[in-house]
Amino acid sequence: MGRAGQNELPRVGDVVGGKYRIRRVIGKGGMAVVLAADHLLLNNVVALKVLHPELVSDVACASRFALEAQAAARLKSEHAVRILDVGRLDQGVPYMVMEHLEGCSIAEILDKRGSVSFAEAVPWIIQACDAIGEAHERGIVHRDVKPGNLFLARNARGESFVKVLDFGLVKTILGPKLHITVDQAKGGLPPLLGSPHYMSPEQIACSTRVDARTDVWSLGATLYELVTGQPAFDAADVRLLFALVLRGGRPTPVRELRPDVPPAIEAVIMRCLERDPARRFPNARALGSALAQAMPSLAVNTPGPITISALTRPQPEPTGVPAFVLAIVAMSMLMLWGVVARESAAQHVPATPATYVREAPRTLETSGASVIVKSSGASERAPARPRNGRRAARAPM
Repeated sequence: MGRAGQNELPRVGDVVGGKYRIRRVIGKGGMAVVLAADHLLLNNVVALKVLHPELVSDVACASRFALEAQAAARLKSEHAVRILDVGRLDQGVPYMVMEHLEGCSIAEILDKRGSVSFAEAVPWIIQACDAIGEAHERGIVHRDVKPGNLFLARNARGESFVKVLDFGLVKTILGPKLHITVDQAKGGLPPLLGSPHYMSPEQIACSTRVDARTDVWSLGATLYELVTGQPAFDAADVRLLFALVLRGGRPTPVRELRPDVPPAIEAVIMRCLERDPARRFPNARALGSALAQAMPSLAVNTPGPITISALTRPQPEPTGVPAFVLAIVAMSMLMLWGVVARESAAQHVPATPATYVREAPRTLETSGASVIVKSSGASERAPARPRNGRRAARAPM
């Protein structure tokens, strides 16, 4: 492979599997590191996800890593990350080869902007539902849907689209079984798996006894956070957070944080966050369909500027012209009429072009909050997300 030792990850310049030359480190996680590499035979760039060498002897981690590759490879949706190859380093460390993506995670966008517009967030979740919906149809539950696992990539035309990442916590529920399950790897014990702010009540209670509706909860929690700038449930630590999710009240209605939310969109989000799984959408495909049907409401609630022709004001009739002028000289009357009309228009209509464009309610993104600009001139501000503070509430992976 190159210079890497028994317990070392591949380094820049190493050749893995005889055909992947390492370029750089893309990112590191608790279980694996992702590397950019050149495919020497095809002359393109790929991403290698390599299990940390010290975890090879951990049956649960090694099994989870293998399960991720198998699950993701079965999905054909354009919104699921593509698995191109799998293999092992010389010392036996497993790796998988994935398509290389340019862009950033939605979590990074939230960190920078605080919240996003409905016109952005809803299509992102619909696209995620396409990939996760296919997974559900194949009997696969993701169990770790969150902003950090939704990647906003760009295609060759420069268009943005979502890719669902990290199927490392998947669980099979029907259909052809994958070769390894997390339950087997843990000896039948129910491990705590997931990201606390996006875990459903049933996932908190027992991570292995969940179905597609736990992903529906996570997608709803993600959409809620995208548009409000704060988690649906939040607390100082994981135990308090779990108690809130299991026994607390409902999340703050979206409309209280974002008054411009279309009622149809809010209804979909709040249905996702029902504690009783039977009251949620049955799977991601149904959720995506409901959001798509609610999309037209976004055009009603957040239109673009209205055209000049729709807002041209009727000009006031000129006044104060003596009646005898009309009788004396018709031409003088017409000339005076034009002068008075111009003066009257100047008094009632500001000279700036903005006069002719009414700004309907819409969202303007700033670095720390989401500002809703209304036609009356008033504005409301959604609170910025305290992302650094709440990242501490995480479950062990």
